[in-house]
Amino acid sequence: MSKKERIRAYYSDIDGRDYDQVMALFADNARYRRADSCYDGKPALDDFFRHQRKIHGTHTLETLIEDGALIVAIGRFEGVGDKGDARAVNFTDVWTFGSDDKVVLRRTYLAFGHEYVLK
Repeated sequence: MSKKERIRAYYSDIDGRDYDQVMALFADNARYRRADSCYDGKPALDDFFRHQRKIHGTHTLETLIEDGALIVAIGRFEGVGDKGDARAVNFTDVWTFGSDDKVVLRRTYLAFGHEYVLK
């Protein structure tokens, strides 16, 4: 499976809560920089996905760009929070693959609207 196909599958896996498949994508020393948080190492990522991440919903991909070891995914998430409150956000993920063809770095950027810079 190509890198792009593996990243596309990730979003289906996370939406379906298939955490074993999600974790198979990452190297043992992977780092996930998510907005203003950072998770270092596979155990921290696993804990985040299985226990700390409370949102559930659907990711819709608009664009996947591959450049060597990098995959850039641009899309939108729509779902609910842990109390059933509606959640929707545009995102950009930058995935970096290591020499073992596992993800060593993922960076997530979340877009909440232009009003953010007006305050």
